Amino acid sequence: MNDEEKKKLRHRIQATAIISMVFATVVAPWLCGFISAFYLPTNQFSEFLWFLIIVKATLIAWVLQRLRGESDAVRTGYSFYYVIILYAGYLFLVWRGLTKAYEWTHTNLDSKGISGIAVVTGPHEVVRLEC
Repeated sequence: MNDEEKKKLRHRIQATAIISMVFATVVAPWLCGFISAFYLPTNQFSEFLWFLIIVKATLIAWVLQRLRGESDAVRTGYSFYYVIILYAGYLFLVWRGLTKAYEWTHTNLDSKGISGIAVVTGPHEVVRLEC
């Protein structure tokens, strides 16, 4: 593999990683919070949220411990601490996205029902036909 092919492959891997991180940090939590509001009461959602954060934090801690033991890249400088900060931010954004989407959806379901969700998320111009 020549240098040009390596450069293209590196850019492709970086683009895929960025898209994956955006989906895992923004899209998936908001969609999960939105759908959870249809099925879970507030207390069950709270239990689900804490369980999810604890499981994610445990898995991240386990992976970071293995990474620190096996990778030479994190043994030098402060790069390992930057990775920890990145994952702490990730956990915060997952928590924030889930709670905001759940609260918004749950509030609109309580006040307007499913039709209220359709009106709020649908087209912003409403045409009234009078007979």
